[in-house]
Amino acid sequence: MKRFNIFNLIFLAFGISSIAIDPLIPYISETLQIGYDKIGVVLLIGSVFSLVSTLLSGIFSDHLDIKKVILTGLILLFFGFLIFGIHINLIIFLIVLILLRSGYGTIDSSIHAYISHIHKKDRSFLFLRLDLFWFLGAVLGPLAIGGALILGIGPQFVFLLFTVVFFALIISFSVSRKKLNGAGPKRFDKVFNFFEFGRAIKNSVVVLTSLLLFFMMGAQIGLSTWFTAYFTAFGLDISYGSLILSLYWAFSALGLYFGMKLLPRSNEITLIIISCAAGTIFLAASSFLEPTWIKVLFLMAQGLSISVIFALSISVSAQENNRMKGTIMGLNISSALLGGVVFQPILGFVAEYAGSQYTIFAILAGSILGTGCAAALFYILFKKYRIRLKMGRIK
Repeated sequence: MKRFNIFNLIFLAFGISSIAIDPLIPYISETLQIGYDKIGVVLLIGSVFSLVSTLLSGIFSDHLDIKKVILTGLILLFFGFLIFGIHINLIIFLIVLILLRSGYGTIDSSIHAYISHIHKKDRSFLFLRLDLFWFLGAVLGPLAIGGALILGIGPQFVFLLFTVVFFALIISFSVSRKKLNGAGPKRFDKVFNFFEFGRAIKNSVVVLTSLLLFFMMGAQIGLSTWFTAYFTAFGLDISYGSLILSLYWAFSALGLYFGMKLLPRSNEITLIIISCAAGTIFLAASSFLEPTWIKVLFLMAQGLSISVIFALSISVSAQENNRMKGTIMGLNISSALLGGVVFQPILGFVAEYAGSQYTIFAILAGSILGTGCAAALFYILFKKYRIRLKMGRIK
């Protein structure tokens, strides 16, 4: 397990840095003098690159040296933060988002593929632990931005610190690659097999998992991105909205901790469907109830509920084809990102033309659809693995 500490550190930095941009949307809008609708389009372009890089890195992970794929992702992140820290305008903001989203997609897909190839029995637990470090980072990211704004420190200085962090990770991973040698997945055919690919993506479990992640994670990506903008409609300053966003991710990390404790006593799909249903109920309560502190309270409960969905969903899907684990998880993760691609411009236009306070209703619609997919996935898996489900975890 110790050899995976570098992956935990990467996901910690991944969480810190990826959430750090979200609370800055109102700041970027004011600094660059552009509307939320234009920012939504820029976020859409960045998400498209994230989608493509996630899918391709998953495929590459089944045919190439995964460690090189991971290193490429880290290098992309280093240059993205370096450029953002030096100067920002609309074009640079677009370039930075392309680099960052591509880097995130690459390391997300490739690290999950690496672990899945070499740890089949403990895959779900290790995925939850990776996500736990990501969520801990997501707590620290908005804190760093909110604290910098309160102290009058420019956000670009924070991004230069991220540059140093990812440079250190590049060096650390390059050194640790020797320790990882021999532990990597068995290399399969280097030639892309269209028949094998088609069979993997047509699997009913893979399709339903992808749809589930499209709606649930697309909604969560949208919620995180427009979180501070949503609460400005209720009179909360950006800095305080960032701190509340940090609290949201803290509750999500707590949910992951509970998920790690509950997994040995249950199974993946049971936890998934309970999490989806509870998260949707809490999100609905936050959407319709007043006052603001009630909204915050139910959003914290929603974050606590849904945090296990991503890790357990891709774990369930990965077991469907041992030869195409990277490809399947690349498809699953890119489906989650595709949800963000679809939700981002929708939420941007809702915020611009209806008001940011209405963005949560579009997020709620995605959560309801995702819960329906979880119910269908539960039915399929119960039929396919009925005996194993009765015994506990899906194996």
